[in-house]
Amino acid sequence: MLKVFLPTSFTLQITKKYVTVYIYAKQKRRDRTFTKEAGNTKNMKTYRAIVAPQPTALVIRCGDPRFRIAFLAFISDELGLKQGEFVPITVAGGPAALAHAETRAIDHSFIMKQIGFFLTHFKSIREVIIFGHQDCGYYRTIDFGPTVIDREKNDLPKAGRAINEWADAFFRDKDIKILSYYASFDDESKTGIVFETVSYT
Repeated sequence: MLKVFLPTSFTLQITKKYVTVYIYAKQKRRDRTFTKEAGNTKNMKTYRAIVAPQPTALVIRCGDPRFRIAFLAFISDELGLKQGEFVPITVAGGPAALAHAETRAIDHSFIMKQIGFFLTHFKSIREVIIFGHQDCGYYRTIDFGPTVIDREKNDLPKAGRAINEWADAFFRDKDIKILSYYASFDDESKTGIVFETVSYT
């Protein structure tokens, strides 16, 4: 305990203020808990939940916000997957760490653990979909020299093979299909995005 020698009245005031604030904060926590337990939603907006989801796909993509809307639209419009029908795994670089386990061991291990968890938790998953994209900032952290664009695209087959080999070893009871897509800007204005299918075989 820290002792501070101050005038008695001043010490008493500080002590009372501290106790008052502490009790007030604690009481607020109790009030909030009580409100939730009582089901009082008078001032709370309610959002729709997805009941008993049975996702059929696992989607691995980069978190670059420039591509987020396009990714979601492509998943819905082209792949026919609605919200709740796929599980998203958002990681910097998308397929980069999957394709470079030797230089990105920590990131590689993290993604594989995530994939393993969801494949185990949701028995309904039968597809793993991987997205890579142009001008990915994560690749600037890896010394690839002047061929970064080629690497972003060429890493998709390597990532697909890595997941396929891993799934064959640990999930032999599942027939997992791997799909890969590369997103790129349609012109120099970078206002539109197109997708290209990339085979991993």
